[in-house]
Amino acid sequence: MLWLIPALLSALFDSLKDIASKKSLKDVEPEVAALANTLFAVPVVLVALLIFEKPIFDKTFWIIMSVSSIILSVSFILYMKSLKSTDVSLAIPFTAVSPAFMLVVTPLLIGESTTKTGSFGVLLIVLGAYLINANKNSGSVLEPIRSAIHDKGVLLMLIVAFLWSITATLDRVILRHASPLFYMTFYYLLISVLLSINAFYKCKKPVFAQIRKNIKPLASIGIFFAIGQIAYIYAYTLTFAAYVVAVKRTNALFSVVLGAIFFKEKNLRGRLLGAAFIVLGVAIIALY
Repeated sequence: MLWLIPALLSALFDSLKDIASKKSLKDVEPEVAALANTLFAVPVVLVALLIFEKPIFDKTFWIIMSVSSIILSVSFILYMKSLKSTDVSLAIPFTAVSPAFMLVVTPLLIGESTTKTGSFGVLLIVLGAYLINANKNSGSVLEPIRSAIHDKGVLLMLIVAFLWSITATLDRVILRHASPLFYMTFYYLLISVLLSINAFYKCKKPVFAQIRKNIKPLASIGIFFAIGQIAYIYAYTLTFAAYVVAVKRTNALFSVVLGAIFFKEKNLRGRLLGAAFIVLGVAIIALY
């Protein structure tokens, strides 16, 4: 059960990152805010690497990381296309489905299966995260499902969730061939390059000027992201991949609380059902 603490910390810092992102989006373009995730995370992870870890890697690491980076880049492109072609309130709830996909993908790719009870806990967390996101954004928990039948953007987001389940599973494999912080450092460097190209290509305002004027909020995004990901990777080395990703989805619950504190968001009562499912799911995974 030691893995549960870093997994929950990962969810908490992921929510703090989202709060920082929401604040920064008032003054910067989305592409710059996206870039801040890894750009400012790299120095934090690099310092941690130099202090706490001796780099370990082999040839297999570079091969799998390259494959994972390509898949993640494709998912990023599809993610942006999804948000462009449909309402955010319809698409975002389906990002919570990735742990459910992992219950099938992970056994197929690396032969790692969860227990039946653990799988039930994962599904409860997925349902809870979906209910919170759907209620928070659209006010109707069924609207995203109704739209999934004929909405291209929603279908694209389902593909994104599936691709995330693959990259999350590949993370498990990569950690068998490289030390965690070494992997994170190079992975985020590569993604930063890809996101930089995207930002310079799509941004209407100068990228460097936006970063310079908003350095504090953008840096906080990267710092929160780095701390959360370090906790996430550490938890990954201790238990099943699907469990860690599922518990990480409790960020939806943290976001409800933090949103009420920082942005005075209301309608909390309508999200309590989703929160109850999340808490129950975490309890089942932790205890059984």
